[in-house]
Amino acid sequence: MKKYYKYICVVLFLIILIIIPFLFKDKKYDNYDYEKIIGNSFIVSDDSYIVFNKDKTFYWYKDKNNLNDNYYYGTYTVYRGENAVQYISKNLAIYGLSEEDQYKMIDDINMDNGISYYFNLNLYNEKSVINGISKKMENASYYYGIASENFENFKMINLMSSNSAYFLLDK
Repeated sequence: MKKYYKYICVVLFLIILIIIPFLFKDKKYDNYDYEKIIGNSFIVSDDSYIVFNKDKTFYWYKDKNNLNDNYYYGTYTVYRGENAVQYISKNLAIYGLSEEDQYKMIDDINMDNGISYYFNLNLYNEKSVINGISKKMENASYYYGIASENFENFKMINLMSSNSAYFLLDK
């Protein structure tokens, strides 16, 4: 019996070691907050046009009426609410937007549950096509901002340049 007891204890210990990481998995940065953006297209305040595909790729066109030239292509990630605050303050800290600054901005929204309207959008450019010439790219643009209550438009601010842009859902 003592022999089996030792094996049972070892097996239970191994099972606990396997299960614990799943119980305490850090979900802060899970990229699940796409539902308001994924598969949608937006007209941007500079008259450009951005398409967020369901496969997590995007196309950002200079002109909605010309989808064959003058565009950027890449992948994107989106974080919402607390996930956005944490992602920006930890992973994009170099741009100087602190957790405290973000919460202040969220509090200034004057909307119930304002944090649920707060977003972080990261665009990872892989290619540009300008005047018919395709070029490989390896840079990124990081945005943060607020969605309207119906999530049909967003005011986004570029973390690197502080320029703002409005994204209006293209219905």
